[in-house]
Amino acid sequence: MSEGKGGPGKGHRGSSLSIAAALEALRSRLSAVREVESVSLDEAGGRILAAPVVAPADVPAWANSAMDGYALRAQDLAVAREQGLPVSGEVLAGRPFAGRVEAGTCVRIMTGAVMPDGVDTVVIQEDTERRGDRMHLVAGDYERGGNVRPAGEDVRAGARVFAAGRRLRVADVGVLAALGVSPVAVVRRVRVAIFSTGDELRPVGEPLQPGQIHDSNRYTLRGLLKHDRCEIIDLGIVPDDLQATRTALERAAREADLTLSTAGVSVGDADFVKAAVAALGEIEFWGIAIKPGHPLAFGRVGRSWFFGLAGNPVSMMINYLQIVRPALDLLSGTAARDPRRFQVEAGETFSPSMRREEFPRGVLRIDEDGVQRVYRTGRQGSALLSSMSRADCLICLPCRAGEFKRGEPVWVEPLDCI
Repeated sequence: MSEGKGGPGKGHRGSSLSIAAALEALRSRLSAVREVESVSLDEAGGRILAAPVVAPADVPAWANSAMDGYALRAQDLAVAREQGLPVSGEVLAGRPFAGRVEAGTCVRIMTGAVMPDGVDTVVIQEDTERRGDRMHLVAGDYERGGNVRPAGEDVRAGARVFAAGRRLRVADVGVLAALGVSPVAVVRRVRVAIFSTGDELRPVGEPLQPGQIHDSNRYTLRGLLKHDRCEIIDLGIVPDDLQATRTALERAAREADLTLSTAGVSVGDADFVKAAVAALGEIEFWGIAIKPGHPLAFGRVGRSWFFGLAGNPVSMMINYLQIVRPALDLLSGTAARDPRRFQVEAGETFSPSMRREEFPRGVLRIDEDGVQRVYRTGRQGSALLSSMSRADCLICLPCRAGEFKRGEPVWVEPLDCI
C-alpha cells in the first residue's frame, strides 16, 4: 500500500510516497460502482458503458454515393467519355431510385443517395458536362466502385463497437445514434460528498469580516466533479470543530461513494478532519511527494472512501487532477486515465525539487521564431487561484537534480477542464 514504514490504517505520513505509488495503492483498493442505469443519448456523453455495444446493423445500411454526380456502370466509362450516356433519372438522399438502371445509361445522383441496382461507380459532377439529356465525362480517372460508400463501410453488423468500461465521447454518442442504439446502459454516476472546513470561511454573497474569506474551494470542486459526470452531495461549510466534522463525515459515509473535504488534514491545532476520519474509520496514507498539494489524506469512513484535500485552492486542484480524478475513473468502472501530456520547449529556466514532483502553472506561447514554448503564469503560490485561472497547462517537473534550461524539452499537461 505505501512506501516507508507505514501501512494501511496506520496513518502513514507518506512524504516519500510518490504519485505513482499512491495511484497503485488506489488501484489495489478501489472497485467500481455496480449499479447500472439506462440513459438517453442526450445524457450519455461522458458516462461509462456498463455493457459492450454490438452493432445491430451495417452502417451505412446501403451502398450510397459519396459525391454529387452521376451513377453508372464502370464498363460504360469509355462510352461516357466518347459519346456520353443518356440520363435516365435522378436519385436523391432519402428517395431511392425505382427500378434498375439499364446498361448504357446513367442517373443523376446526390451525396448520400442509395446506389440503384445496375450501377457501381459514381463520377463527380465537376468532371462532367450535361449536353441535353446526355452526360459526357470530360475529366478524371475512374475505376469500378469509385466514390461509392459500400454498406457496412463504417461499422459491420455484429461488430463489437465499444467495450464495457468505455467513457463515451461526443463522437461515440454519434456512433450510437447512427446505430440506432438508445437508451444506453451505463454505470451509475459516482456519488461524491464534498465539504469545506474552516472557521474563516463564509458563503459567497455574505459580507466578510476581518480575517474571513469566501469559500472558493467548493465551487471549484463542484465544477471539476460536474465535468467528470459525478453526482454531488454538497455538505457546505463545516466549522473547525471535531464533532461537527464527525457529523459531516457520518452523513457522507451513509450517502456517498466518495467523500472530499478541503483543509483540515495538515498539522495545525485546528485541523480536525484527519482526527475525525481516524476515529470513525481509517487513514491509509497521508502526504504525497507533490508540490503543491503535499498534505493529502486517503482513507475510508464506513462505505465511503475519503480524500482530505489540501486547503489552499491551487493545491486542492492539483490533488484533484493528479489523484482524485484517477480514483473516480476506478470507481466508475473504467481504467484510471494517464494524464494527457506532451513535450514542448521550456521558455524559461525551471528548477525542480529533489523530493517532490512539481506542477507549476503554465501558459503555452508560440514565440517569434515560430517555436512553441511554455512559461510560468507568474507567481506560483498555492493560495493564488488566479495562477490556475491564467494557465492553459501544468508544467510537469519530475524529481531531479539540475535545472531545465530554456530550450530543453519539458512535459506539459493541458488544462482543458478548468
